[in-house]
Parts: sequence; C-alpha cells; structure tokens
Amino acid sequence: MHLVDQWTQLPPARRRLARQAAVALPVAIAALRSLGTERARHMMPRLPWRLRRSDAATEVGWAIEAVGRRVPGARCLAKAVAAEAILGRAGRAPDMHIGARRSSDGELEAHAWVEVGGSVVVGADERESFSRLEPPPGTHA
Repeated sequence: MHLVDQWTQLPPARRRLARQAAVALPVAIAALRSLGTERARHMMPRLPWRLRRSDAATEVGWAIEAVGRRVPGARCLAKAVAAEAILGRAGRAPDMHIGARRSSDGELEAHAWVEVGGSVVVGADERESFSRLEPPPGTHA
C-alpha cells in the first residue's frame, strides 16, 4: 500500500499524533547532536507538545515508532527523548531507560526505551535483550 493511502486511512487522532511525532523526532535528533543527551532531555519538554486526555501513551508510542521508521537518523535515543518530552509535557510520567549488551563480536551496544506505568511504549522491539543501566546518583533519570 502506498504511503499516501496509508495516511488517508488513519483515524484523525493517529494523524494528529503522527504530525506531532514528525516534528518532535527531527527536533530531538538535532538537540541530541548539538546539546548532548542531558541538555536535550531538559530542553525538549519545554516545547509546546500537546496531548488530549483521550490520547493513550501507547498511541504516542505508535506515532513515534511509525514516524521514526521514515526519519533519517531517528535511532532509539532520539525516539525515547521525543516520546519522553511529549508524554512528560502531558503529565503522563514517562520513565526513560538505557540498557547495554555485548554483541556477538564483543562490541558494547546500547538501547533506549520509554515506559509509562511499567509498560514499554517506545523501544520495545529489542528491550528484552538489554540489561538496564542505573543512572549515577544525582543525575536526571
């Protein structure tokens, strides 16, 4: 199915969330590259992201993941920062986590994901194979 056909078949709420994700992801990518992770995470929630009461955290996650497949450079950390900002701005209490693992050739790999209420809403695809890292004391969790 063509992308335009997929778009027109989406419910209005999903189109609205996808538009917001289409703005949030490039902003998160640019913020991460220019400011670093901590400053990007501090800046992103200050932008005017808006959710309706009826917008479930899982729908925000769907939008971030769907748009992220089409935005160059939208890796797991950018998706997590964007989701954290949108959900946090709406008072949904997101928890961003970073995990690590060793690849088959011994390289260290990392993965970021966001949970709301204990359920993974962004980054669920690979999360199980990563060991969650605890942030150092006194840092932004």
